Amino acid sequence: MRIAAVFVVACALLAGGCKERLGGTAAPIAAEVPPSGIAQPMTSVEQFLRKLPSEAELKTIDPKLYQAGAPLPFMASENHKFRLVDACGSRQPSDDRMARSVGVAWNTPPGNFRGFSLRLTSYEGATGAQAVAEAKQALECGYYDVDWMGRYRISEETVPVAHGLDAQFLFTAQVEGTPNADFVAIVGRGNDAVVAKSSSDGSTSPGQARGCLLKLLVMIGESLNRR
Repeated sequence: MRIAAVFVVACALLAGGCKERLGGTAAPIAAEVPPSGIAQPMTSVEQFLRKLPSEAELKTIDPKLYQAGAPLPFMASENHKFRLVDACGSRQPSDDRMARSVGVAWNTPPGNFRGFSLRLTSYEGATGAQAVAEAKQALECGYYDVDWMGRYRISEETVPVAHGLDAQFLFTAQVEGTPNADFVAIVGRGNDAVVAKSSSDGSTSPGQARGCLLKLLVMIGESLNRR
């Protein structure tokens, strides 16, 4: 599952930094500018993403990591239904219990591993562990689809469950005949689930991308428990 590179977020969601215009027939009203050094209130999306590792924490994995665009909330529609993972095109019962889901991407410059894609999802009437179990069962079909990149063949990774998590499932996803590989972790804690992906495109060692994901997995276990 690959996060789209174009992040278009409606102003009503307060995730894109859009500002309301002040106007009318009266004299324009100057927007109040807070004094320098006073922090701005966090948007609801920023507050939600506090459950994920912070920028400072991520940079301990690779100091070159940078956030690639604004976070992208999932916008459900009649023709765009939520899937925690797209396993052979199927949807799971917990997908219908999604209350909120936001994706964010962290990239690195060329010559490094390609960074992380993370999606944080909260459920009503389902747990993160339930979502992980359903995703794992669905992925027994052997493939998962990643946007325009096509179909990835998967193989399960056996890794001890990270401290603080209720459930986790890790797998390697390989595009057959190419050097492209994703290392994916699906984890659950309470009513939350996170899908984290680290990628290799052949310019770096797959082992580097895998090692970075395992470090991230430990951080996610900690962050879901303390925020």
